[in-house]
Amino acid sequence: VESLETPRAMAEPSGSASREAKRPRREVVSLGQYQINQDASFEAVVASLPQGAWNRSLKRGLQLEVPGVVIAAAVPQGELLCQVPAKSHFSRPNCQEIFPEVYAACEDLPSSDPEKRAEAADALCMALLLLEARCRWQAKPERLAKVPDLWCRSADALLGLAADLGQHPYVKALNAGQGFAGSAEPDLIAAQSSYVRTVFSCMQEKLSRQVLPPDLDESLFLLAWLCLLTRRFSGADGSALVPGVDFFNHAAEPNASSDWDEESGAVVVRALRELRAGEEVFICYGILSNPLLFRTYGFTLPPKAEPAWTCTFSQEELVAVASSEEIDDL
Repeated sequence: VESLETPRAMAEPSGSASREAKRPRREVVSLGQYQINQDASFEAVVASLPQGAWNRSLKRGLQLEVPGVVIAAAVPQGELLCQVPAKSHFSRPNCQEIFPEVYAACEDLPSSDPEKRAEAADALCMALLLLEARCRWQAKPERLAKVPDLWCRSADALLGLAADLGQHPYVKALNAGQGFAGSAEPDLIAAQSSYVRTVFSCMQEKLSRQVLPPDLDESLFLLAWLCLLTRRFSGADGSALVPGVDFFNHAAEPNASSDWDEESGAVVVRALRELRAGEEVFICYGILSNPLLFRTYGFTLPPKAEPAWTCTFSQEELVAVASSEEIDDL
């Protein structure tokens, strides 16, 4: 059971009219469409992984509406499918090494919560990678010289997801009145999507052009935020987008495990049972109800396959039924 309260960690900036004039906000949010060969970008990511990190029998495949990963040859239970080392992850520690200026600049954002400031910096680092990918797609000069090649190839693949992520509930919530009626918790989704917009507005107000380039617009920042929201995995030392592993689709009853190696920090995927040739490989994103799946990833499972139930209440609804002692705890 969740209590709904509009995120307030970032306040709306003051005096931002001059910057907003330079970057007018469109009424309709669109993440764009980029004609990127997803099969080629998948192969480029796999080729950039460290040697031995990827089972070469794993191929791109389309058995659901969203492309996933299939196994080309039968493998036994327990077979190692991939093992991506910590240094390859798009994680906060790795980003802080490559983009220290971004995290330093985001300390000036108007939030008393250091985690919220760091979360904003994570998204900006991803947005910078996507900006470089867009430059490559437009055949323009690149500007980031210190980024691992694996991250560049991953950003190319993520840019190609813009059209699909353009149907995410956050985008539909920002485009009010454009068919956003698929969720039982629209107020919460609207609050969360508005928070992303607020974070970007604060960045426009507080960050220099060297940290936030003028051609990094709101739609690209939203795409970056959604890439992290939908493709990061939580671990003992924080969340990370793991190139390669983020290609696997979700199932409540998966046929492969995805675990963090506590000693090395690597993410390891193994077959939970014998896999047939041509079978799609599924991992589990967590024991999540359909509202949580929809809010986070933009999809749901058939009701019979839903492994858990959740219910979202507004704070006003909770106050209406709570005792005075319980209200003091809200």
